[in-house]
Amino acid sequence: MSILELEAIRLLRIGLSGWENDKILLDKDRRRTIRPKYASIIIQKKSQSIMQSFNVLGDILGRYEATIRKRWAKKNQTQRRSILLQAWPDMAKASRPDLKADRARSCDGSIVTDIFLWPNINLEDLSSGNHLLRFLNSRGRHHPANFALLDINSIHIGVHIGAVPLIDIPYTFMTLESDASKAYGTLITYQDGLQINVFDNNTLSAGDGLRVLQIQERILDFLNSVCAIILGDKDLANSPDPLVPEPDALQDSKNEWLSAASAAQAAPYEAPRRINLDRITDIIVARVAQAQDHLWSLREDPGYFAEYMNDWAEHSFEAVHIRKKKKQSGLSDVSMVLSSWDPDPRAALYCTYRDIMLWRVIDQLLHQIIKLLGDDSDSIKQDEILFDPVRQLTFMIDFILGFALLRDASAAMAASPPMRSSFKINMDGKSDEDRFSYDRSGKDDLIWMWEMLSYKDCVNLYGLEPLALEAEKLLRDKAVKRRITAKVAQSFSDIGIMGALQNQLRMVFPRLYDKAKCDGWRQQDGLGQWMEELLGPMREITRIMDQERGPQCLFGNDELCNPVPRTFFYYPVHKPRTRANTEALQAAERRLDAFWNGIDDWIEKNLSETARNYFRDMIPGNLQLFRTPDWAEPEQQAEKEIQNTAQGLSKPFLTAKDDQEPTNYTITKAVIPKEKMKTRGIPNPAVIEPFVNERSEQENDKVEIICHVKKRAYKVFSTLFYQPNEQDHPGEIVWKDFVHAMNAIGFEPEKLYGSVWQFTPLSAVEGIVKRPISFHEPHPSDKIPFNMARRYGRRLAHTYGLDGSCFTLQ
Repeated sequence: MSILELEAIRLLRIGLSGWENDKILLDKDRRRTIRPKYASIIIQKKSQSIMQSFNVLGDILGRYEATIRKRWAKKNQTQRRSILLQAWPDMAKASRPDLKADRARSCDGSIVTDIFLWPNINLEDLSSGNHLLRFLNSRGRHHPANFALLDINSIHIGVHIGAVPLIDIPYTFMTLESDASKAYGTLITYQDGLQINVFDNNTLSAGDGLRVLQIQERILDFLNSVCAIILGDKDLANSPDPLVPEPDALQDSKNEWLSAASAAQAAPYEAPRRINLDRITDIIVARVAQAQDHLWSLREDPGYFAEYMNDWAEHSFEAVHIRKKKKQSGLSDVSMVLSSWDPDPRAALYCTYRDIMLWRVIDQLLHQIIKLLGDDSDSIKQDEILFDPVRQLTFMIDFILGFALLRDASAAMAASPPMRSSFKINMDGKSDEDRFSYDRSGKDDLIWMWEMLSYKDCVNLYGLEPLALEAEKLLRDKAVKRRITAKVAQSFSDIGIMGALQNQLRMVFPRLYDKAKCDGWRQQDGLGQWMEELLGPMREITRIMDQERGPQCLFGNDELCNPVPRTFFYYPVHKPRTRANTEALQAAERRLDAFWNGIDDWIEKNLSETARNYFRDMIPGNLQLFRTPDWAEPEQQAEKEIQNTAQGLSKPFLTAKDDQEPTNYTITKAVIPKEKMKTRGIPNPAVIEPFVNERSEQENDKVEIICHVKKRAYKVFSTLFYQPNEQDHPGEIVWKDFVHAMNAIGFEPEKLYGSVWQFTPLSAVEGIVKRPISFHEPHPSDKIPFNMARRYGRRLAHTYGLDGSCFTLQ
């Protein structure tokens, strides 16, 4: 028997079983082994201490929770912090102290174990908002067993870096049951033939179970101390006050919109709920639609096409080689800012197609899992039927992260104009992680964030959503925000969405992320074949785009193989309509159509029929490109309806199948079809149901949308759906006004990660399909330029059938 084990037994025998005597659990060796017969004594004592503290806390809340809420609400920040420090001396100051401590450790080598064992106990989080009140409610009114998984996951960083030693209790596991008839924390010895459900949230290795007991014991002791301080005038041991019903659930501030970052920050202090995958599915569906709209805009809008190609060039790997600008150029009219740009669009177009494909695969797998889970409201069925789709989704997430999101974000950050001066190309780099040389001191927050996203080990250690939260905090700093371009902020958005999906899956399938048990999943036969079939179309387009005689110059003019002149896609849609401006608009549109003619012909000649059909389905097939009509004199223009004219358009290879009739799309008429409910989890949902606007032959199918809005919202929609024959010149839209206007017509705004906001239609407007849409907040400015506002209006028209005639001034 070791000296540490003897000391543990001695302490337990004299009744000192509190967290402050956990020497055996906090030994600085990387791994500590405890024999089962001694571990059972420690477990029994800790279990008794936890249940006693839990019962005391429950009794206090049963009598005084409403009083605690009122008194806490009256405390200022200084008073709150004083109470917290009395209950937990030397409490960490900042949110996520484990992440910050590990970052500091790389500089000075010091480790503070408490920070890694209780990372959610910090002054910044607990003194702000209702976090402490939520913490009290969740831990005092829900059995400790409900938090076992949350608590063991919270120490992941500490375990990984060795700040929290591993505990090994050989040949045993532990069950943490909420059944009052059973002891909380039961040590069970493995036996031959014993079957363990790896999806069971309440079954842990014995070492992890003991660590959970250690964490929970101190948390409950802390919360009881906080109550005693706040209720200093009450006799909590012999209270004469009766038990009262539980107060209503705490509400968020009414002055703030929903925020994914705020929800993630509050999650450690709330009771784990049954995970509803429908919400994350709505976010993924909106992301698919955004990718489809992006491809459609590239085909339709010459100004958007030029801006995207310029933005891509400014954030490409080669940009670090070419030049280092001290100040970023304005991008409001990039076709006039740049003197020329490289006409080779292959990489940018490939990534456009790739994003649609990858997000659609995530969407279809998620729908399949939801269907298999069923509608059981009490528990989530996790059995063999979920094995393949969950394994495939997990593998696909890792593939997308490594192959696309993280790699793109890393390159975009390093090459962005505000940051590229901090990096140098490392020509001797043998891997993606060694592409750049940079300052490794850790003092620059943005370079540290870039480093975390560039190294796979760092992403696995910290997790995507925590890193996205750190990025959100950086964006609040105006000086840092100026150094982040719109493209980089959009990359943060995708990383945050994928991180949220990972966390949701981790809560539903906890063992999925236990590497010791899950690595075998990825090595099973059939997964490689599944990926090969899935990525077949993308492999084909990669092959033809990489060909030596690929579509390098497809603008329909040989002289354009040289750098494209700045006036080539000059698209003055923001200027008053004149004959000269109309001709400039039409010229840019003809050039863009010629470009897509070349792309479509090249794809049709070089792709297999299966791949061609796959790419046809990437965007809605019944939309027609909007093209500028011929100039008409003012007296004639008033009588002419602005419609899409299919004259001179490219052959719609990717917009309509051969057996489809093209549908005329009229901007000035709002016609909404009956809502078609999407069937979730179909066996092979190869095509994401597009947002469509169809003309029905029957009058009963038409739903005219009329929204009565006040002046502030009316001004926003007047700009979004601006008609060029109007006399008033459109201006910019303040982002807050846009959010307010969308909310005014029945959309619920929610800030996700990075720059993306999601707007979910509620029931305020009859006829609007119940599907969310996402928009990127302008960055770094808070104003939407007219060109961008016009695209927002187009997307609202494509998705919901909205136009200027739908809005009347209240």
